[in-house]
Amino acid sequence: LDVGGEVRPITPPDDLLLAPVRRLPIDFEHQLIGLHQSRGFSEPLGQLSEEEHETMCANTKVAKRRVGLAHGALGDAPGDERFRRIGTPLLGHEDRRGRKYQARAERSATKHGSAISVRLGLAATALGLLVACSDLGPPEETTVRGADLLPVGIAADAPPPSAASFWIRRARTTTVRLVHADGFNSPYVEVEFPAGSVRALDGTLIAESDSVLVSLTPDVGGYGLTVSPAGLEFTPSVLPTARFVLAAYGDLSVADGSTTYAGRTAYAQALTLWVEVGIDLWERVAGSGLGAGDIVAGRIARAGRFRVAALR
Repeated sequence: LDVGGEVRPITPPDDLLLAPVRRLPIDFEHQLIGLHQSRGFSEPLGQLSEEEHETMCANTKVAKRRVGLAHGALGDAPGDERFRRIGTPLLGHEDRRGRKYQARAERSATKHGSAISVRLGLAATALGLLVACSDLGPPEETTVRGADLLPVGIAADAPPPSAASFWIRRARTTTVRLVHADGFNSPYVEVEFPAGSVRALDGTLIAESDSVLVSLTPDVGGYGLTVSPAGLEFTPSVLPTARFVLAAYGDLSVADGSTTYAGRTAYAQALTLWVEVGIDLWERVAGSGLGAGDIVAGRIARAGRFRVAALR
């Protein structure tokens, strides 16, 4: 506006937004819209309230402002949230977006609930197995009295095997056989001492080049063995092995009157090697048992007396 034909240096006080010189003031009573928004009016920009920003986390409703122009939908976003190749998607209607995130949160809750149910089911199954196993009773005894054992017998006409004493060098493997003097040298027991198996004698370590005197004495009237001297110690990772051969003179008739075994075959399958660990106290040798050729084999972890038997 002119006053006296001159341009006033300042904007009139009743201008709405301090309009520039020679321009009409901008009326914000109406909303400014983009060219692509050709249908109707929505809430004036001047009256839009600022939305609250929340920290983003998985499967939660996130309210954010979006500005820019668009010509297509953003992935799985609602149709009113559009974007162009470069730009930021426009804000869609709050109720539609809220329903979208609500549905997504519900699906996530259902998924996590199912996973939790599976984990609880597995835990319950494991607990059930533990309870079921506890109902099976205590594990089989490994240490018993001599009266609780049923030793395998030897034929009455079997020539008794003889004892043997020999030197063992620590650095060499030594194998000793005790046989029946029947003209065929039928084997009674074979004991193999691998290289490095003898470790100490009476607490003194045995050097690689040293030798130690060992004795093997067979049982009378059965299958058993005494390893001496008593102070002989073996290397835990390289133990000797004893193999008792029952093929020639083993007598399984001791199982005929047993109420534990259905027959001689069942009794033979139960045979293991036992070691005396106290006065008339016997312990099962772990891993011992009947193998091919009617041979009962087991490791010798210490000097002492051993016996082939089954639980009575």
